[in-house]
Amino acid sequence: MARLKPKYPTPPAPVAVAPVSPTPCKDFMNLKEAARYFGVSIWSVRGLIAKGFIKAKRIGKYDVVRRMDLAEYWEKAA
Repeated sequence: MARLKPKYPTPPAPVAVAPVSPTPCKDFMNLKEAARYFGVSIWSVRGLIAKGFIKAKRIGKYDVVRRMDLAEYWEKAA
């Protein structure tokens, strides 16, 4: 006869979780983060880049913008 697993296995032992330090302020943001910063869609941010209002760089396969450039544009637009 085959041996069956117990109906109620013992619960796993508790695991200690180390506290996570807050993320440092990043100098660069990807387009998704920039869109969230402005409260618009990613395509709106792409349009601002295409029109030359915001400078963007390509790092690997990602387009990134500097946080300072976003702040400067925000001040000019306001």
